[in-house]
Amino acid sequence: MILKEQYLKNLNNFLEILHEQKSADHFVKKAENLQKRVEDFMIKVPLIGRFSAGKSRLLNTYLSQNLLEWSDSPTTAIATELKYSSNERIVIHYSKEDSIEKELTDLKSIEQDVDKIEYIEIYLNNPKLKELEEIVLVDMPGIDSNNFQHTKAVSNYASNGNYFIVVASPLDAFNDRLIAFISEFVNYDYESFSFILTRKKSSHDIEEIQNKLSILLSEKFNAEIFVGTTEASKKFGYDIDDFEKSIAEIKSQKEAIFMANFKFEFIDLLDNTITFISTKLKGSNLSAEQLEIAIKDIEEAIEIERREFEKKLSKIENDLTELAVSNIMNQISSVVRSNFSQLVKALNSGSIENHLENIVRPITLNGFKQAINEAEQILAKKLGEVRERIDIKTESLLSINSLSKTNTELKDSQIIATKIIANKLAKPLVGKTVSKVASMATRAGFATAGATIGSFVPVIGTLVGAIVGELVSELFLGSMNKKNIEEQIKNEVIPQAIENISETVKKQAIDIYAQVKETYTAVFNDLEKEKLQNIIELKKEKEKSEVEFAGNKLKWESSLTQIRAINEEIHG
Repeated sequence: MILKEQYLKNLNNFLEILHEQKSADHFVKKAENLQKRVEDFMIKVPLIGRFSAGKSRLLNTYLSQNLLEWSDSPTTAIATELKYSSNERIVIHYSKEDSIEKELTDLKSIEQDVDKIEYIEIYLNNPKLKELEEIVLVDMPGIDSNNFQHTKAVSNYASNGNYFIVVASPLDAFNDRLIAFISEFVNYDYESFSFILTRKKSSHDIEEIQNKLSILLSEKFNAEIFVGTTEASKKFGYDIDDFEKSIAEIKSQKEAIFMANFKFEFIDLLDNTITFISTKLKGSNLSAEQLEIAIKDIEEAIEIERREFEKKLSKIENDLTELAVSNIMNQISSVVRSNFSQLVKALNSGSIENHLENIVRPITLNGFKQAINEAEQILAKKLGEVRERIDIKTESLLSINSLSKTNTELKDSQIIATKIIANKLAKPLVGKTVSKVASMATRAGFATAGATIGSFVPVIGTLVGAIVGELVSELFLGSMNKKNIEEQIKNEVIPQAIENISETVKKQAIDIYAQVKETYTAVFNDLEKEKLQNIIELKKEKEKSEVEFAGNKLKWESSLTQIRAINEEIHG
C-alpha cells in the first residue's frame, strides 16, 4: 500500500523529531504504538456462513490447493488466516502473547488443542496469496455451530474484519439463522459486504434466488449488496469469477481502507504535539519562578477537573450496570415469552440453542452498544471540555493569547469529532467512504476516545455461547417430561432461562464498565501528564544557562516547522 509506506516514513521522521524533545516521552510512546500497528496492518477478510456452506471448498478452489478440510475437522472449529510466505508453516495462537510455530504437515494433529486455540495462521507459498499482498483471507467456523469455540471465533472477528464475504448454498440462502446473523451487521455498523452463493449449477432457479436475495439485502441495509454465484466441484466444474470480483474490489479499496483506519489518529497525534511545542515556545519568556506558580495553579485546576470527571464515571457505572441491564432484560424477557410456541418447536427439533441465541445475541449486543456509545460520547465530551479548560488556564497563566481558537476552527473541529464518534464501529468496506474511529483527541468539546465500541464486541458476542451452553446442560438434556413439555417450558424453562441470562448480562455489564473506566481514566491521566509535564520541563529548561536555553528554543522552533509539514502532508 502506498499510503502505508508514506505513513511509516512520516512516522519515522516524526519519531526522530520527538527524540529531540526531551519532554515528549508521552508522544513518543503514542507514535511508537501507532507505528507498530501500521507496520502490522493487514486487511482481514473473513468468509462467514453456516456449516457446510462451501467456504473451505471455495478457498481451496481459489488457491488451487486442497489444503482446507471440507468436513468437521479441527481446523473448521478455528478461525484460519491464510497468508503468503516462501517459508511454509503454521502458527498456532493460544492468545496474543502465547503462540507456537509448527510444520504445515502438523495441521491435522492439533485436534486435542482445539478448545485452547484462538486462531491459526497458515503461511503458504501460493501465487494467489502472493498477489493479495496485504489482504488476508480468513476461513471461519460455521455460524450455526453449537460449539462455544466456534461462537467465540466468529465474534472475535466481528470487530476486527475489514470486509466480510458471506457464503451460502442456494438452498440455504434465506435460512433464518443466516439472515439473523447478517442482520447483526447493522449492530456492527457495516454498510456493505459481499454475498456468494455456492453450488450454483446444482440449482435450477439460481438466478431467481440471486435476484431475490439481492433485493432482500439491499432493502435491509439500504444499500446495494453484491450477490455473486460460484461453483467448485469435480462434477459441475469450477467457476469462481464472482468470488474473484469481490477480491478485486477489495484490492481497489486498499488505500481507502488503510486511511480510514489510521488517518484521524495520526492527525490528532500531530495536532497535539504541535500544541505541546507551541505552548512551550510561547511560555519561554517567563521566569522559572513564574512557571512554578503556573505549575501549582494548573495542578489545582486538574484536581478539580478530576473530581468532576469521577462524578461522570459514577453516572456511567449506573447507566451501564443498572439501566442498560434492565432495558436489555426487559426486551429479552418480552421476546422470549412471546416466542413460546417457537421455543416448543425448537426444543422438539433440537435447535433450541440456536433459537435462544438468535433472540439473546442481537438484543444484548444492541443494548450494550447503545449504552457504550452514550457513555463514550459523555466521557469524550467531558474530556474535551477538560482539555479546553486546561488549555485556556495555561494560556492565561502564561499570558498567551495567540493560542485561542477562532469560532470557525472550533466549529470545524467539533464537526470532525462528531462524525468520528457517530461512526464508532464503521468499517471501511467496498465502494464506501467510511470513517473508522481511531484513538484520537480533539479540543473544542471532545477528547481522545481511546476505547471504541468495537473493542467490546467480542466480549459481548461470546457472552451468548456461555448462556446457551449453561441452559442446555441444565434444562434440556434429558430432564424434560414430554407429556407436560409446554407447561414445563412456560413455568420452568423460561423463568430459569431469563434468570440465567440476567445474571450473565449483569456480570458482563460490570466487566464492560471496568474496561470503559480503565480506558478513559488512562486518557485523563495522559491528558494531565501532557499538560503539566510540559510546563514542568519548561521550568527546568529555564534554570539552565541562557546560551543552552536559546539553543533548545531553536530546536523547538525547528521541530514545530517540521511537524507542521508532516501534518500538512497527512491531511493531503
